[in-house]
Amino acid sequence: MNNLETALNWSSFRKVFLVYECDTWRNGELRARKTPVTTHGHLDATQDPERIKGWWANEPSRLVGIWLENEVVVLDIDIDLETREDGYERIREDGLAVPNTFWVQTPSGGRHYFYSVDPLNPVGPKSNYLKRFDGDRSGVDRKSGSSYVVVYVPQPPALGELTQAP
Repeated sequence: MNNLETALNWSSFRKVFLVYECDTWRNGELRARKTPVTTHGHLDATQDPERIKGWWANEPSRLVGIWLENEVVVLDIDIDLETREDGYERIREDGLAVPNTFWVQTPSGGRHYFYSVDPLNPVGPKSNYLKRFDGDRSGVDRKSGSSYVVVYVPQPPALGELTQAP
């Protein structure tokens, strides 16, 4: 399955947008891998099939980002070998459980766990979600609200299949 088909599939779940698949120079500026290609970032995300087809017709190698908004939260649990952050280790150390839900393995060895959220009680994004003190890096990020993730599988879950966020 190509990125256009993945984008169209995921657009039934959330709004999608183009994301750089590698560090790229564009108009004299370095655009980092996994950052939005679109002018207004994830705020340009759409569920319009014609717009999606146009985007990926022009840039077929671009990855698919999804804007989470307030109905979905993703626990982004990383194993970052460069900074020695292991989100799984932090979760174990803190005696926490990760409730079973739809999840996706990331290329770096981490996982994205997708949970539903009551839109009347949004949680919003938070980097280093389990940090204990200033400067601590936990390897666990929470993505929701005005945040996004890159998707790595061709099919999304159904919103009704997601476990309520812990």
